[in-house]
Amino acid sequence: MARYPLSFAERNKVIIALGGIAALVTVFLLTFNASSLPVIGNGDTYTAEFAESGGFARATRCGSLGSRSGR
Repeated sequence: MARYPLSFAERNKVIIALGGIAALVTVFLLTFNASSLPVIGNGDTYTAEFAESGGFARATRCGSLGSRSGR
């Protein structure tokens, strides 16, 4: 006779609760480090200092190869 998977009512509720709590804690801790994650974070930040700015004023937006930079 084939045995079918158990329904949630027949499973061990303590194990299900511990798994749920572990998942919630994992998501909770990931939210504090979301900015350092590669997919949803702020991305890479690059800085540079130039001896001659070529007419750019402070806080002027500029771009390089289609990428926005500056503030």
